[in-house]
Amino acid sequence: IPIVLSNYWKALTASLCDLIHYFVIYFPGQTGKKLRQSYYRRKLKHLGKDVRIDPGVHFQHPELITIGDNCWIEFGTVLLADKPSPTPPFRLLRGKNQEFEGEIIIGNHAHIAPYSVISGMGGLKIGDNVSIGSKSSIYTYTRITRRPHVLFSGGMVIEDEVVIGTNATLIGVSLLEKGSIIKPNSVRSD
Repeated sequence: IPIVLSNYWKALTASLCDLIHYFVIYFPGQTGKKLRQSYYRRKLKHLGKDVRIDPGVHFQHPELITIGDNCWIEFGTVLLADKPSPTPPFRLLRGKNQEFEGEIIIGNHAHIAPYSVISGMGGLKIGDNVSIGSKSSIYTYTRITRRPHVLFSGGMVIEDEVVIGTNATLIGVSLLEKGSIIKPNSVRSD
């Protein structure tokens, strides 16, 4: 019976943590903003000053995510960080910029508009004053379709003052130079 009670206690604790997490993510208004700042200050690798995280923003492995000062991440955005670990039969092909593999690093004064998907599993470094349009997708870890059992992991550096238009998709791009503009609805890959 002690094993049953132990398992029950673990399940209850996990459910309570999930409920708190859900409450923090979706609570509206100023109170929700303050809750999210306090909660993510403990969960993220680093959270800068005056960061606005809207309701509905999801972080996978927040301990691998750094956000600079005066950033705004709008509702419905998903940030995915994790070290790539393919299982057989898959193998990993590594690209450039592996020094921050698995991490997302966001500079100061960055803005990520609603419903964007930011995957930093290959490593992603976003500079200062970067604007990412609504429904944009950035992937640094993906499957290579011509080679079905190969996954590509390549770090991406988005330099300062880059503008990424609405609904743009970046797949395996290693560098966006300072001041670059990615047109809305465009797809870029290296």
